[in-house]
Amino acid sequence: MSDIPSSSRIAILNTSGAVTVGMILSAAILGWSIYASRASTDSVTVKGLASRDVISDTVTWNGSFTRTTPGDQLRQGYALMAEDEKRVLKFFGDHGLAQADAVIIPVSVSQPFRTDSKLARETTFKEGVTIVSHDLPAVANAVRSLSDLIDTGVQFQTDSVSYSYSKLPELRVSLLSEAMRDARSRAEKIVEATGQRVGRVKDTSVGAVQVLSANSSGNEYENSTEMKKQIVVTVDTTFVIK
Repeated sequence: MSDIPSSSRIAILNTSGAVTVGMILSAAILGWSIYASRASTDSVTVKGLASRDVISDTVTWNGSFTRTTPGDQLRQGYALMAEDEKRVLKFFGDHGLAQADAVIIPVSVSQPFRTDSKLARETTFKEGVTIVSHDLPAVANAVRSLSDLIDTGVQFQTDSVSYSYSKLPELRVSLLSEAMRDARSRAEKIVEATGQRVGRVKDTSVGAVQVLSANSSGNEYENSTEMKKQIVVTVDTTFVIK
């Protein structure tokens, strides 16, 4: 080395130092990659599920009534509809339904097209009404007794009757806790044979609350005409394995 000029010796030392640092950094990066790869596999992801059967506490009854007048007798038609509306609301009251629960949809007017010019022209008036109530027996009784209203001259028909459960937000909180416990239980069964233990939650995502038909196998969507429902909540959760 004594015959090598000092400037060359410095260059060799610098090169050697750079190579050594590079090897150390490469080893560190490789070690971290192995650790990160191993750490990423030390977890398990499972789906937790919780369900509850409930009875609907809200009923929505959609109905409508109509009148038909000859020609363009709009004044007469609107007057008849006003009288029919009074009879409808009285019918609701007589069957224990509060008028405040009734939503009246304004009268619509139509004149059906006639292909035969000899036929008299008619005007049809239609008014909708919706009842939303927590008194399910009262609504059921009113629906069964519609003939009493029709006997007064009102051409009333039921368009639909549907049931729903109003306490979904409160129930969702309870079911989420159950679903998380179910997820941990499933994870413990998966890693049981490995001798490891399930640790903290690493990540979780909550699925949408599903409202299904009662006693559903999970493939049947809600039938709104049924009073019995099944509420289902799912969570996809990743646990750290220790």
